[in-house]
Parts: sequence; structure tokens; C-alpha cells
Amino acid sequence: MLILSNYHIINLMVMKMAEDVVSKMTAEIFKSLAHPARIKILKMLVTDERCVCEIIPEVGIEQSNLSQHLGILKKTGYYRLSQRGDKSNIFFAVSNDNRRAKCRGKDITRPSKL
Repeated sequence: MLILSNYHIINLMVMKMAEDVVSKMTAEIFKSLAHPARIKILKMLVTDERCVCEIIPEVGIEQSNLSQHLGILKKTGYYRLSQRGDKSNIFFAVSNDNRRAKCRGKDITRPSKL
């Protein structure tokens, strides 16, 4: 018969909660990548920041759709917003620090080498 102390029970509960949080975060990341337009956007932003005026024609979507896709990516922490010049020149870039923290150093927008 196995008898667990309160410490061990609490420790097991905390570990289970941590696993649940990681699973939910992972699911959110995969949901954010579940649309071809978001994949294209991320591929564009991995190398350098881009102006909205460059993203729209290259991805082939309307500005309102781009805003929705960027909102979904923002929710997962995939890009940072930098604005310079007038309000019509808004630039986006992938936030490397956030991506690395969430993906444990793996760049999920590029195929991994086996």
C-alpha cells in the first residue's frame, strides 16, 4: 500500500497542472499556424520586418483579413509591432525571444534537420 504525504500529493497536483498549461499553450501555437496565410506571414517576417503594404500583396489577402491573422498570431506572442514614420507605415516582425521561449529554441517555421 502506497501512502503519500501531503507534500507529495501537492507536488503531483502541481506537475499535472503544469502539464495541462504546456498542452494548452502548444495547442494555441498549432491553432495559430492552422491557416496557410498565417504560415506565409510568418515566413515573410522570420527574415526581416515588413510593412503592411508589402505583406498584403505577397500573401494575397485583404487588409482586414491581414489584421485578423496578425491578431491571432499576436495572441500567441509571435510578432512584435513597431511603428515608425506616419501611421500608414506600420511594420511587423517576428519576435525571436518569444518564439524561442515558446518553442524551446526550435524554429517551427522552418523544417528541422534530421
